[in-house]
Amino acid sequence: MYSIRKAVIGSSYPLTVNGRHFALRKNNFGKNNLLEINSDFEILWLSPEESVNSFISLGNKILYSVYRAKTISRPISDLESIIYECEIPIALNPKNVYLNKFHIGNTKKIGFIQFDLINGKIIEVINNERVPYFHLFQENNIINYHRDQAIIWLQSRVQGDIIWESSLSENIGYKDFQGYHKGEIDATYIFKNQIIVLAKVYVIGLDISNGSILWQTKLDFKHYHLAINGHTG
Repeated sequence: MYSIRKAVIGSSYPLTVNGRHFALRKNNFGKNNLLEINSDFEILWLSPEESVNSFISLGNKILYSVYRAKTISRPISDLESIIYECEIPIALNPKNVYLNKFHIGNTKKIGFIQFDLINGKIIEVINNERVPYFHLFQENNIINYHRDQAIIWLQSRVQGDIIWESSLSENIGYKDFQGYHKGEIDATYIFKNQIIVLAKVYVIGLDISNGSILWQTKLDFKHYHLAINGHTG
């Protein structure tokens, strides 16, 4: 039992839906299965598909993506049944779901798309190329950023127009034992009416309506991840 618990914890954090627990487990071939487990980490159900790389819950359904193959939706009440199989692998992320129905994200072959999670169909190809860094803001706007050039912008998902663009390159340069670095964006977070930008030794707050810098803090160490708890991070 310990080996099952260790394998589950090593692959993903369990997702609890209506008291039922789901997680990824790496098998003997180094590929992930999606499984349902109980509180003692006993396996109640194991997906027949391997190479599962992401999964989410949507109402009474569990959806998961099989690497470079397909996206599958199953009813949680009957995991042996399939609602649909779509031959488009979606990098599923709960942060990119809106209206409890649509998903914005990347695909390897098609590009950046809007996907109908209920019916398993593409609604719109927003960009023929992948968008490496983005946040879905409300339902009609997307926050993008270019990591190396330290540029961040807000773009209308509907019209495709850029609403505002902000360059942070002059604000995030820093020195260390290797010399001077121009700085780059590591991650972004949305907090109330601000975009929180992590850029190595800097944390910057931007006004989400126009991209202007509201505040900036320099740290004594490089910061790659941020957990926001209430009003603190």
